[in-house]
Amino acid sequence: MQVTFCYHSDSLDQSFYNSLPNNNQSHFIRKSLSNLSSFTEGTLIVGGDLNVPLIPLIDSSTGHSSITQGALRSIQKMLKNLRLVDCWRAMHPADREYTHYSAIHKRYARIDYIFLQQEHLGAIQKAETGSASWSDHGPVTLQMDSPRVRPTARSWRLQDSLLLDPSVKETVSEELTSYFALNETDDLPATTIWEAHKSVLRGTLMRLASQKKRESRKHMTDLLTRITTLEMQHKRSHL
Repeated sequence: MQVTFCYHSDSLDQSFYNSLPNNNQSHFIRKSLSNLSSFTEGTLIVGGDLNVPLIPLIDSSTGHSSITQGALRSIQKMLKNLRLVDCWRAMHPADREYTHYSAIHKRYARIDYIFLQQEHLGAIQKAETGSASWSDHGPVTLQMDSPRVRPTARSWRLQDSLLLDPSVKETVSEELTSYFALNETDDLPATTIWEAHKSVLRGTLMRLASQKKRESRKHMTDLLTRITTLEMQHKRSHL
């Protein structure tokens, strides 16, 4: 079973630290990671905005960072002691990609991370960074296998928003009119016709919901593709 973790610096429903301060990051990281030292069971996953490129040469468009080399070595040592590995870098050892753009400094940097303990790296299926579509930070996504997660049975529920769509109401009305016109005969009991119409109505709503979902996904994909293209063009101008 695959599970996906997504970290976004400006997400409102994340379950880990939002963002580190703009200075003295090593002190804050030391304090935060010390609270994780007691985690001796299960799989430890840490995500957050460190506000620092761990390898400035390739994690910053300028090739350097305002963080001192001593502070960087201290952060890297703390991560190493907990056997925490940068998942995206593990999957993209030589690539250059960024998650944040500073308009003030006109600089790109990769400062958003998801870390996984080294012994669990084999479970990673995919690690990606996304486009900054509604924030100055882009999301980081990790997909991995989990033997403890089991898929649950899917159940369909009516989306109330469908009933507010005039085109949906028109289609449902036409389908029901056609159904009763074809099936209201003396050969079929009224109770059977009435019970069967529920399945017809459900099938119609499921089809319409799937259609609207495909249209919405296509619209979203087109927008993200456009954003990604413009973002890549802007990033290349800073390389």
